[in-house]
Order: sequence, then structure tokens, then C-alpha cells
Amino acid sequence: MDSGIVDRNRHFPLVLMLALAIVGGALVIYATRWGAFLSDDSFWYIRPAEQALQGQGFHPTRSFAPGLSFVLILLGRLGLPPLIAVRWLNAGLFGVNLFLAGWIVWRGGGGKAGALLAGLLVLLSDILLESHGWAMSEALCLTFSLLAVVSFQEYTRRKGWGWLAGIVLAAGLACLTRLAGVTIVVAIALGLLLYSPVKPLGCRLGQATALGIASLLPMAAWMMRNQIVTGQALHYSGFRWAWPTLDTARWFIYNTLSWFIPGRLLRGRELLAGLAALALLVILLAVGLWWLRRSKRSLASAVEPALFVLLVNGLLIVGMLVVANGFSDLVAFNARYLIALLLALLMAVASAAGRSLTQPPLSRRIIVLALMGVFLLYYVYRSVDAVRALHADGLGYASRFTAASETVHYVQNHPGLKVITTGPEGMYFWLGTFYDGIYSYGSTTDDLIHKVCEEQATLILLRSMPAEMYGLDESRLTQQLSLLHSFNDSDLYICRP
Repeated sequence: MDSGIVDRNRHFPLVLMLALAIVGGALVIYATRWGAFLSDDSFWYIRPAEQALQGQGFHPTRSFAPGLSFVLILLGRLGLPPLIAVRWLNAGLFGVNLFLAGWIVWRGGGGKAGALLAGLLVLLSDILLESHGWAMSEALCLTFSLLAVVSFQEYTRRKGWGWLAGIVLAAGLACLTRLAGVTIVVAIALGLLLYSPVKPLGCRLGQATALGIASLLPMAAWMMRNQIVTGQALHYSGFRWAWPTLDTARWFIYNTLSWFIPGRLLRGRELLAGLAALALLVILLAVGLWWLRRSKRSLASAVEPALFVLLVNGLLIVGMLVVANGFSDLVAFNARYLIALLLALLMAVASAAGRSLTQPPLSRRIIVLALMGVFLLYYVYRSVDAVRALHADGLGYASRFTAASETVHYVQNHPGLKVITTGPEGMYFWLGTFYDGIYSYGSTTDDLIHKVCEEQATLILLRSMPAEMYGLDESRLTQQLSLLHSFNDSDLYICRP
């Protein structure tokens, strides 16, 4: 191997990676022109932080881990309101996660080329960029998870209690930020069984168990607090299994394969593409196992430790979503939930390409460069298109359309209005007041009608969130109540005289 190539790859491309990180943060800020993207879930991170900063105490929900709210409270103490803070926080975290991805690939032997390629792939991934635009906990959890993997990677190389403490701290914070962060604890525990420098298997098992328990202590303490305060450790409705339909199967195949294949090539061919991808995966696994057996190498010697942990973590997240929601629930495969798997796959691609570019023959380097060039062009096209659309329109409750809401203008001009509404979380973000949701007054349509009349309230049905979303009969509501106003984004009803 050319010694010049080795020397050039010994040093981390710090300046270039920092430049990519800054560009990444700037892109998130540009894409969130209307503010951090907001959903109903965002409310349960933002409102507890705002209440705490206003001296009303800290009242988080049992459904979500409190880590992001804690960070927003800290930033609020510095003068940044939570809605502003979360936008800048997640933009900064996009740069941090991009940098950490490049560092892990470089440290794992991918060289400068692999580190830069990992950074570029993260920067140009529209899915990762959009995920860091949402006012939710995925970005912060991903940062803690990557820091845990960095500590694990260093421990496998240099031992030391300090790195084990780093794993426990970062993995514990990942769990405290997002309950799904428990998968990184399991993945690292499995990684210690394979890669720990401690030799006896029994010692490795004890080490993995102790580290797992220590990492879960913050989440366990939080659940105990919930049990004492509310009588329930977590708000979880329970297991719901259902077999996938053809539509959900097509949706899942399209969304996951489009990470690497242009969507226009998949439309109408999703099932065929899924079968082909499954067959290719089986072939690759068979070839890999055959190669390991022939070369008399172990899995631990063939797969870099950090990439092993990241890939296992991504697969565990998919399995957890399926167990929690079933294959028929599209929410289970929301692209935002799968960013850990996407990031692991992109880093694996970057690492493999980086290694190939440092090895002869020249023809292989040229082929790898050509393939990576084509793939990056595809990602450039996707990223530019996504950033333009996000900048122009926003997402969720933070958007161009809601900024011009006639409903918001009307309610602002009628401050004493008694409001019952769909999407009360959105109304809170727009108006700063948490109005009663239609789910607050029983579970039947008649209960809601009775309450509207009893309270002399105005019922606001947002068109983006109709009553059917809450299991109510909207046609019966509109027949029994009287239409007061019809706006560009809602219809207002009052009790029939």
C-alpha cells in the first residue's frame, strides 16, 4: 500500500468536517424559516419547559421522556424561549451528529475519505435534515447515542474506566431523552460481549450486564417518579398486533428503499423491489458467512465495533416499533423514527467506500468514486428539493398556511371566547393558550354536543384535524350544531338556538 495514502489518512479532516457541520446547521435554520416543525408531540416537550420557566412547576407527561424539556429549561434560563431554543438546538445538533458520524467512520478505519463521505451523506440526507427540524427529541437522543458509541469505540481500543463511564453517562442520557433510547443500551451490551478487551466470556457478560443496568438507572428513576406522582410509570396503551396489508407493505418498502433508490423507479413496483431487496440481502449474508468461514475470521474481526453497535441499534428500533405497533400501523415506520438505522447504513457505506479508496487496484478506486459520485448527486437533488419546500411551506403547525390562518386571527380578536377545538396543541402554539380539546368531554359525539351547549362554547373543527381523527361523528356534529363561521382552515360551530 502506498505510504503516502496511509499518512494522509492518519489525520482526521477536522477543518473540512467542521465546515460541513456549520453548513448542516445553517441548512436546518434555513429550512425552519417558519420555526421548528411542530406536531402534537412537540407540545408535550415545549409546554412543560414553558411552565417551569414561568414558575408553574415542572409537569411533564408520562408518554415522553423529559430530557429535551430539561435542556430547553436550561436554555430558557439563558434567555431563549423554548420554541426558539429548540430550533437552534436541533440545528446545532445536526452539525454535531454530522461531525460525530465522520469521526466514528474515520476512527474505525474509513480514513479521511470515509469521514468526509459520511459527513456529506448526512448533510445531504433530506430525511436526517428534516428530522432535525422537528421540535422533538430524536436529534438530542441521536447525539447522546453517538457519544455513547464513540466511548464504546475508544474503550475497545484503549480500555479504561473513563470510557466505560462515558458509555454509561451518554447511554443513560439517551434513554432519559427518548424512551426508545433503550435500544442503544442493548446494542452496546451486545457489542461488549463481542468486542470487549476483557477476555473471559463470564467477565464480558458481567461487564455488559453491569453497564446495561447502570445506563438504565436514570430512566428507572424517572419511571419511579411517575409511579409515585401519578400512579403509573409510563403511559402505554399496550401491545397491538395486526398483519400488514398490501398498502402498508408497499408504503414501508417504498420509504425504506427510497433512501438509496430514486422513488420514481419504485412506484408501482414496490412489492417486486422489496422481494428483490430481500433476495439480495439473503445473498449478501450468505456470501459474508461463507467468506468468514473460509477466511477463518470471526464476526468481531470482520465488522468494526462501532458500526456493529449502530447497525444493531437500528435493527432493534425497527423490531421495537413493530412489537409496539404492529406492521399495519404506518406510524411504526415513520421515517423520523428510523433515522438511527438510516444513519448506520450511510456510515457503513461511507466506511466501506473509504477503505476501498485506500487500497489497490486503481480500477476499483475509480469504480467506487464513480458510484459515490452518482449517489451523492441523487442526494443533492433530494436535499435541494426538500430544503426549498420546507423553507417555503414549513411543516406541521409551523407553516406558511397556518401563519395566514383566519381562525387564529378571529380568536385573537375575541379573547373572551370559550373554545373547544380539534388540534388544541396547534392552537396553543399559535395563540399561547391551551384550549379544551374535543376529547376533554367524554368519548361520544352526544357528550361533546351537550358540552358545547352547556358551556355556550364555540367548537372549532380544523380541516387538517377533523373530528373523525378523535373517533367522533363529524356529520352528526354539524347537523346538531349551528355553523357560525367558515374560514380558510376551519369551521366554527355553536349550539343551535
